Amino acid sequence: MKNRIIILGFIVVLFIQMSLSNQNIYANDSWKSWYCISWKGTVAENIKYAKQLGYEHIAIQADYKQSFYKGNPACAGLKFFMIDPQYPAAQISGYESIVDTTKTFTQEEKDFYNANVAWKSNEPFPNNLATGWLYDNTRFNIAWDLQQQAVIDRLVEAEIQLFKSYEDQSLPFTFAGYILDSSRLTGDFFILENGLNKGITLAYWTGADSGLIHDGITHEYSTYTEGMIAYFKKLNARMKEEFPDAKWILTPWVIYNESNNDEWVNQIKNMPDRDELTPSMITQESPNSTAFVDDSRNFN
Repeated sequence: MKNRIIILGFIVVLFIQMSLSNQNIYANDSWKSWYCISWKGTVAENIKYAKQLGYEHIAIQADYKQSFYKGNPACAGLKFFMIDPQYPAAQISGYESIVDTTKTFTQEEKDFYNANVAWKSNEPFPNNLATGWLYDNTRFNIAWDLQQQAVIDRLVEAEIQLFKSYEDQSLPFTFAGYILDSSRLTGDFFILENGLNKGITLAYWTGADSGLIHDGITHEYSTYTEGMIAYFKKLNARMKEEFPDAKWILTPWVIYNESNNDEWVNQIKNMPDRDELTPSMITQESPNSTAFVDDSRNFN
């Protein structure tokens, strides 16, 4: 019973501290305080909890369509972030963001994936496609071929359409920006090793930081890294045109690292256009390090 009282007391104190903290945030800085649980619980549960704690910004939950938010009175007054918009943008274009190699594809679907997804080999479809995050031996996230300017343009416009599709000005429920779960400039490519996802680069398959060129496409960017940089610039420019106050947030595994490419600061620190590539916020995903506060390279 004593332990239970101590725990309950801690929860009450934590709740009060968080509530007071949120109340002290200036209105124009409220976007810095966001509740973005997006893979657990229902929309109703997470909105209720976020409002109880005084949050004004939430994340759109994975796999939940616009109908869960538009016209929902519980969303009134909230602003939302989209997490990893590159995936639902495929659905905006009319296609799935997850390729299942056991599925039978129409010729139209084959043409879309072949034209828009990075190639790792010249094997028959779909084994030619570079694999993003793998859910099992047969299903993987697509990895857009960002070395093509046409793909960048198509993806960005689909993302802008996606952002608008969740808005409901009558509530209001409005777009606040986007958050990326990974920030590898070399792309989000994976293989399965002992049943677990292992991050790699295109060089694992092709020997270079580049997907394969094939019939029907051109590569305006010689490396995937260059294409990724061009993509960020185009997306952020278009986002600011449509939503002047929108933010972009990155959540790499660590903020600064010289050997792990799931970071950000080291990748861009020497680039002449690093100011354009500095997001509104960077957060550390790794729970095993205090580097986000005590590594001075983050700030220098």
